[in-house]
Amino acid sequence: MGRRAWGSLALWLVGSVLAGRLALAGEPGPWEGEHDPHRMRMEQLAEMEARGKLDLEQAREVNRFWSTHLRRGPMTALDSAAYSIAEIHLRRDEPKESVAALTRVLAAADDAELKGLTHFNLAEIHRRQFDDSGAAAAEYQKVDGSLQPRAQLFLFGLLAETGKADEAAKKTEELLQAAQEKGEKLALLQRLAGLYEKAKMLDKAIAVYQRILKDFTPADLEAMRQAAVTEAREGVQKMDAARRNGDPEELGRLERQLRRRADDLRLAGRLDELRAYERTARSLMQQLFRPGPPQPGEGPQPPRPERPPGAEF
Repeated sequence: MGRRAWGSLALWLVGSVLAGRLALAGEPGPWEGEHDPHRMRMEQLAEMEARGKLDLEQAREVNRFWSTHLRRGPMTALDSAAYSIAEIHLRRDEPKESVAALTRVLAAADDAELKGLTHFNLAEIHRRQFDDSGAAAAEYQKVDGSLQPRAQLFLFGLLAETGKADEAAKKTEELLQAAQEKGEKLALLQRLAGLYEKAKMLDKAIAVYQRILKDFTPADLEAMRQAAVTEAREGVQKMDAARRNGDPEELGRLERQLRRRADDLRLAGRLDELRAYERTARSLMQQLFRPGPPQPGEGPQPPRPERPPGAEF
């Protein structure tokens, strides 16, 4: 396969993942509605809700939607059927039956991503249907895998919404102990300080900001950005190797992995690193996968998809 064909394929992969991407990271599962623009918009609004950036009417719209819908992700046809049953119960205003259906999925699941997804959905049901913030918080904290950054964002949003700033502080300290990267620690402290500000606990907010200034230096920030640049460069280089080896499946997997990492940085609020990561990835992908001249014997090339609003790469 010539360079032009691979370039077009790579662009097609980028566009198709962006245009049809689920609100959750990963490959699509066998269920109807996976490319629904309204569902994706509701996920974006839910993220804004967790950050406290919606007005009252928008918040009501988000709550109405996610009170009757489940998040979906990679799953088998059997798991998809079980999820559909749980979602039908939600739409019939039968949340107890929906919880029971999801609990059965959880008991039978041997896939970590499906377990994380199911805990996330249980958290949302407890929060939006039962108004049980304690049970919702417990479920959010059980989420592992690719959904963990989103679950943490929603957990902190819930704690802020319910005025539990001190509980958020306790959770932050737990996460700080487990954090492996300085960027993760900085983002956690920034999130806690912002939560204190919203709660009008200004002395505590100042204390956290002072802790940030004490624990982090400009050199630390530059090291974080450089680490993000290196990570993005290595990811694109692996994509180039897959292209050269004639492996479109691996190329697609690596492209999704690159995009998931950007999503994780965004959800965690690690914006300095995110900007460095996206800038590097975008520049290298444009260089590596720019279609070249037609090769002898190549057929028509697939059209380059339009980038949806907000596409970074």
